[in-house]
Amino acid sequence: MMRKAICTFLRPNTSTNFGIPYFCTQQFSSNSFSYPDFTSQFYDTSKEKKPILPDKYRLLNRKSNFVSVHQLRSSVILVDKPLHFTSSDLCEKIAKLVRPAFRVKVGHAGTLDPLATGLIILCCGETTRMSSVFMAEDKVYEGTFRLGEGTASYDAESPVTEHLPWQHITDEDLQKATSLFRGTISQIPPPYSAVRINGRRLYDLAANGEIDRTSIPPRQVTIKEFEVERDPEDQQLVNFRVACSKGTYVRSLAYDFGKALNSTAYVTKIVRSVSGKFKLEDAWSWQSLTDQVQWLVDKETKRRANSSVPSHTPSHNGPRQWNNDNINSNRTGYKNSNSNIDSIV
Repeated sequence: MMRKAICTFLRPNTSTNFGIPYFCTQQFSSNSFSYPDFTSQFYDTSKEKKPILPDKYRLLNRKSNFVSVHQLRSSVILVDKPLHFTSSDLCEKIAKLVRPAFRVKVGHAGTLDPLATGLIILCCGETTRMSSVFMAEDKVYEGTFRLGEGTASYDAESPVTEHLPWQHITDEDLQKATSLFRGTISQIPPPYSAVRINGRRLYDLAANGEIDRTSIPPRQVTIKEFEVERDPEDQQLVNFRVACSKGTYVRSLAYDFGKALNSTAYVTKIVRSVSGKFKLEDAWSWQSLTDQVQWLVDKETKRRANSSVPSHTPSHNGPRQWNNDNINSNRTGYKNSNSNIDSIV
C-alpha cells in the first residue's frame, strides 16, 4: 500500500553543529523507505583538502619597503639560510624577535638540511596557511658531489665510511649517467632524514641501528633538469644543477649517481637557488633581516612608550563605550530627558 506523507529530517549544517529542518514529500510503502542522502551535497568527501588562503599577503624580499614590524602580521619573507642553521631555527628566531611588539606565528615552506644553504620561504601570521602551496612547487638546487667516497648521511655531516675507485669515471660517463635520472624516478630517502615510518623518524631509527636502506620504502619524484660538470681544479668533485619536484632528496640523488658510475658519492655542498617563482638573488641575508626586524621592534616599543595615555582617557579609535557614571540612560543607549550628557562616547 503506497502512502504519501510529509517527512521531516535534520539536514546537516556545515557552519554550525546543529541541524536545520528539511521537509520533503516522498512516496513510500510500509515495506520500503529510502532516506535522502545529504552527505555528498553538504560535505567535501574528497581526501585532498585545499588550503584556505588569505586574500592578500605581503612579499618581503631584500628590495621590499620593509618599514613597519606590523607588516609581519601577514607576510612571506625570502631568506638566504646560513650554514648550520635548521629551518625551525629561523622561524623561532623571528618569532622571538617580534614578541616584544606582538605575538606572531612563523612557519617555513620547505625544509633545508643544516649543511644546506640558500632560499627558504618564511610564512608569518595568516600566510602560514600558504606554506603547503609553496612547498608543493618545484625547486632548483646547485652544489657539489664528491666521487669515490660515501657517508652514512650522504653528506658531510657524518664521517666518510666508504672508499671506492673513481679514477675510471670519464666526463662522458658523467653525462651518460645523468640521463638515467631525468623524468619520474623511484628514489629511496636517506636513512638520516625526517621521513616517518610507522610514526617514527628515520634518523631516530638509523641512529639506533633499527633500519637500513633496503627497508626504506621508495618514493616517486620527478627530475626535470640534471646537469653536471667536473670541477677543473679537482677531478674528484662534480658540480651539479638539478630542477626537481617536491620531496626530492639531493643527497639520495648523489648516492644513486655514484652507484650508477660503479662507485659512490656524497654531497659536499647544497644551495637552493629557486623555489617556485622565487629566487635566491631576491632573498634577505639572515644578518640583514634580523637587524631590520630588531630595529623595527625597538622603534615600535619606543613609539608605544611615548604615546601612552592615562587609562581613564576614552579611546576614540576603538569601539564606542557606554558611560553610565553621570547619566540615567535606558537599556537602548538613549539618554533620558533629565540627562544633559551624551550616553555614548
